[in-house]
Amino acid sequence: MDREGRWQPELVAFLLGSAAYTWLLAAGVLWMDVGELAAAAATLGGAHPPGHPGHSLLGKLACFIPIGEVATRLSFLSALCTGAMLAGLVRLLRVFFPKHSTMALFAVIPVAFAPGIVLNATRPEVY
Repeated sequence: MDREGRWQPELVAFLLGSAAYTWLLAAGVLWMDVGELAAAAATLGGAHPPGHPGHSLLGKLACFIPIGEVATRLSFLSALCTGAMLAGLVRLLRVFFPKHSTMALFAVIPVAFAPGIVLNATRPEVY
């Protein structure tokens, strides 16, 4: 809630999106670049070009979270980042359509559960 007692749809989108993606997290290393990106983040090494330095630095911080293995921790980071993306999308919709704040929250539901979004939100991938 803000100072006027109104609820914030951005916060709701972030919390619900992050919770849904956390519930669907990949339990460990999966196919494609997951193992390479997890190793690069854990060791602060480089991945294949372009190297993904931002992901490696944020991933190193996520490696300190005391849950599961390193790949699971990086999957949790992906879930939080995708939740933040949903919050940003809700904010953008509220800027363009200020009279429809509640509808902005419902408008991101198809985006939140699009197969490509869910796939990348539940594993340590960089897209």
